[in-house]
Amino acid sequence: MRLERAIERLIAACQRLLAIVRRRRLDRDLDEEIAFHLSMREAEHRASGASADDARYAARRRFGNVTHLKERTRDMWTFPSFESVRQDVRYALRTLRRSPAFTGVAIVVLALGIAGNTAMFSLVDAVRLRALPYAESDRLVILWGNVMRAKVERRGASYPDFLDWRAQATSFEGMAAGDETRMTLLGANEASRILVETVSAAYFPLLRVNAAVGRTFTADEDVVPQKIAVVVLSDAFWRRQLGGDPQIVGRPLVLDARPYTVVGIMPPGFRGIGDRADAWIPFVMSNTAEGLAQRGSRGFQVVARLKPGVSRAQAQAELDAISRRLERAYPDTNEKRGVEVSALDQEVFGDIRPALRALMIAVAFVLLIACANVANLLLARSEARQREIAVRTAIGAGWPRLLRQLVTESCVLTGIAAILGLGLAAAGLRVLLRASPVTFPSFVQPHVDLRVAAFTAVVSVACGILLGLAPAMHGRVARLADALKESARGSDGARARKVRSALVVAEVSLAVLLLIGAGLMIRTVQHLVAIDPGFNPDRVLTARVSIPRQAAIAASDTPAPFVVAARTLLDRVRALPGVAAASLASDPPLSGLESAIFYSAEGQGATNAQTMPRAYFHRVTPDFFSTLGISLRNGRTFLESELRPDSRVVIVSEHVVTRFWPEQDPVGKRIKFGQLASHRSSIGRRCRWSCARTWTPRRSRRRFARRFATWIRPFRCSRSPR
Repeated sequence: MRLERAIERLIAACQRLLAIVRRRRLDRDLDEEIAFHLSMREAEHRASGASADDARYAARRRFGNVTHLKERTRDMWTFPSFESVRQDVRYALRTLRRSPAFTGVAIVVLALGIAGNTAMFSLVDAVRLRALPYAESDRLVILWGNVMRAKVERRGASYPDFLDWRAQATSFEGMAAGDETRMTLLGANEASRILVETVSAAYFPLLRVNAAVGRTFTADEDVVPQKIAVVVLSDAFWRRQLGGDPQIVGRPLVLDARPYTVVGIMPPGFRGIGDRADAWIPFVMSNTAEGLAQRGSRGFQVVARLKPGVSRAQAQAELDAISRRLERAYPDTNEKRGVEVSALDQEVFGDIRPALRALMIAVAFVLLIACANVANLLLARSEARQREIAVRTAIGAGWPRLLRQLVTESCVLTGIAAILGLGLAAAGLRVLLRASPVTFPSFVQPHVDLRVAAFTAVVSVACGILLGLAPAMHGRVARLADALKESARGSDGARARKVRSALVVAEVSLAVLLLIGAGLMIRTVQHLVAIDPGFNPDRVLTARVSIPRQAAIAASDTPAPFVVAARTLLDRVRALPGVAAASLASDPPLSGLESAIFYSAEGQGATNAQTMPRAYFHRVTPDFFSTLGISLRNGRTFLESELRPDSRVVIVSEHVVTRFWPEQDPVGKRIKFGQLASHRSSIGRRCRWSCARTWTPRRSRRRFARRFATWIRPFRCSRSPR
């Protein structure tokens, strides 16, 4: 019985929905049926001797109210509430058409506010609400090595530490190590630089990503040494550089003068965790066995996948225990060293999310200001409609009916604005992504889809209800006579003035908050621009030069070839037209890529581990300071004869002098780097050099050493506009 009733109700609901679509046809059928019944009754009366007029009148009296019968029949056909809303919408459209100026201004103001919120929500949706493009990405974490377990700095891991973590930790399904490097691709006619990720074999299974063509790395390709070098290509690189040749798998590709066999091509869109890799090679193929065995050499990134049901806190506790065991086993390299477990999505989106939150709040304020503005317009417009509202109340319209009509009018207004706002948001997103100083990952593609459209619909309905309440509350008068009299006089009314004044105050308050926030942001930008970097960046150009790893290794016992190559490079750059000076350095200024090492000053005694300073140093040639216009306060710059591995000279920053030798001449003082047995003599003090990484103010400069030959950067200072 219940099933039969449910089926009957479902059929009735479907018939009502179908009647909405077939409304005109049903109305024609109803008119024809009513006309048929009237003609039959009229014929009966005429047959009994009545005149045509009398027969027509008697037939209509007997049949009843035709209009009422039509309304009752339509109510049985469709949903009465839907019909009532449809009438309200039609009336609202007619009302808005009669005031084109008001309608146009209100729609434009609301559309701008809704467009801003829609655009920002699409960004938030892409960055915060959608997961990373990896299966069960919420279980992916990054393992950072940190100093003294204070979580004050992050560094990579050494390969032996990674092997110990992987062997001893039980909280993870898998763990992989990786690094980034740039390699020279040797083509048929030219060479190009590509970004390569060096990863362990577990990297791709860990991310649950399979090769689209061929395969990824096997476990035996994680073994040192490896005779056959293999490489996996990204889909973008494969199409851009190799023309999408499907026969490339199995063929050699020359990277850094070494042939690599292509074994696979990854699916479109995948470019690794860093989202910029062109290719991947096995981790052990880019590092020597001796280098991988150094526990104190840290810099490798470690990614892991938590087991189901294991939290980051549990994994952190286990890794802390492992760190303590490694500290006891290897005190020379692992003293006070710990591990930090960080969610992968936080690492990918961490810098973007705070900015998006601030912008979302800002555009929400803009929408509130727009709503207050339009509400003020609606209040002013409602004054002209007081007589209409009073008359409708007098003939029987209740307060709920009037409220629904006014809210419907405002919802129609916001609905039109929402449609326009969606178009503006779609166009604005493209402009925002091009002009944004923030680099979004390639898999973050904010666009207007069903989720964003649903958000816009909710925002427009909420705004419509809020906007409709203001004139509705104002129009709810207690005495019709007073309302009619007030309307006739054209008086604003004390209550209307109070409401409008409150809305103006709200608008001004929100605008002031926005202006204060914008002013603070402008002031921050001005301060950042006004910071003196300590050198003259005008007309300074940089270029990156790489020497193949094999060439550097071959020259490791004979530094002369590299020194000759470096000097030849500098001579050629200096000979270029418009070049005033040139030098070599391991990293550009303010790049955040400086190498770091612990240091101490001679005679200062043991430094407390919790306050041990770290030196962020650059390896430079003697002309580095003059090229960038950096003056030395004391001492001298490097000599050409000091470009030797056994040189023990250093130029220190103002911070080092202030820490160890305040009010003293630092020239001739000695400092010790890391575990080195010997000290280095200071030969000069340079002026302060501001750095983007302001959390480590201590800086020092060291000589350019040949063992870093695989990544050097020439600095050119051009005095011509070109």
